[in-house]
Amino acid sequence: MNIYLKNAQNWNRYTYSLNNPLKIVDPSGLTPEPAFDWNKLSADERRILENSEFTVKQMIGENLEPIKLTGEALFDHLAANNPAALAGFLNQTAQLASITFNVDGGSRSALSFVDSVVGIAPDRIYATGRI
Repeated sequence: MNIYLKNAQNWNRYTYSLNNPLKIVDPSGLTPEPAFDWNKLSADERRILENSEFTVKQMIGENLEPIKLTGEALFDHLAANNPAALAGFLNQTAQLASITFNVDGGSRSALSFVDSVVGIAPDRIYATGRI
């Protein structure tokens, strides 16, 4: 029995991720790479994550202990444990960055008004901000 006949995607050399773009992307078709990269975030996205603080439970020794995550540690935790939420955050920030307002004779993106993320749900991101 030919194992490649079970899954037609096995014939496509560009589907290393088997249609899971939340973990791996392959823009060139030559090398898969992680979909999330802290260094590719905009300054506003990094600022928002650095101002955000989430408490998660993590095994420390034999105990499940609460730890606080912010900034790059929060980004890495979401990438590893909840890529759908991180993808949602990045989609929302991209949309907010594309909306601009004329403020005091200059232009500002809607994203520049966001201070931090305070909650992530399957269908929305909760944030604080200022006007």
